[in-house]
Amino acid sequence: MAFKIAKHPIKSDATVSVSVPGQKKPQEFTAKFEVMKHDEYRERTEGRTDDLALLKTVVVGWDGVVDDNGNDVAFSEDALEDLCQYTFVRTALLRSYNELMFGYTPAKN
Repeated sequence: MAFKIAKHPIKSDATVSVSVPGQKKPQEFTAKFEVMKHDEYRERTEGRTDDLALLKTVVVGWDGVVDDNGNDVAFSEDALEDLCQYTFVRTALLRSYNELMFGYTPAKN
């Protein structure tokens, strides 16, 4: 199969594995990210002091996020902000996005 250079913007799904304090196993959901070209990525990330600002520009949706009652939580900027108040979730989103951007897949145990 040939390698196809897609036009920008590219949207891609990535599994976000969240190690939740007090839980034995990581929990997962699917985040929908906008993939950008390298120059744009560098521009948005160099000298950045606010990870949430970056996540607001690259997270464009999700599947598998539920509330305490098991009901789906619709994606919105407010819902993303609420979720990112938990540092372990914010870190998991950033890790997944960087893995997607750099083509890195962590080794399976």
